Amino acid sequence: NGPGIEYCDYFIRQDFRTVYFAISQADIVFHLAAEANVPDSILNPGKYFEVNTAGTLHVIQQMKIGSKLINISSAAVYASIDISKILQKEINQTHNNIKLPPNNYGLSKLMAEHIIDSIAPIKNIKATTFRPFNVVGTYNELGQNPDSTHILNSLCRAFFGKQQFHLYGNCIR
Repeated sequence: NGPGIEYCDYFIRQDFRTVYFAISQADIVFHLAAEANVPDSILNPGKYFEVNTAGTLHVIQQMKIGSKLINISSAAVYASIDISKILQKEINQTHNNIKLPPNNYGLSKLMAEHIIDSIAPIKNIKATTFRPFNVVGTYNELGQNPDSTHILNSLCRAFFGKQQFHLYGNCIR
């Protein structure tokens, strides 16, 4: 936490009143809340639509007019395409961007993106969505390794250390 920065670590389903109050006061919201387990999303789809889709709806509804939203979605919104064919250039670039989620997790994140795209212009919210391929991972039973190169750790280190953030990619999705 720095001057004017408040970090809120709440469960969106359990602490929703606290979360929504904090969101309604914020100029910038980093929306990272999600359920993210593909096999579980097949067995328990309601949990993913409740947290990822409805949760995003509640977040953007609570945001104040003219604020900014940084939304972390997922590459799981893209259709499953054989990566070997992409590497062999058998599939043209247009097909790499087909949004056809192969599971409920990806669908819940894509629906959340559509909600943002629909409501943000009405509330004059400047929204940006990232679709990382590997947001976080675990480190034994301890959770995220603080020295990992996963995107979330890199973004946080850059933000809190006031350093540049570099996002690398080659358009292969």
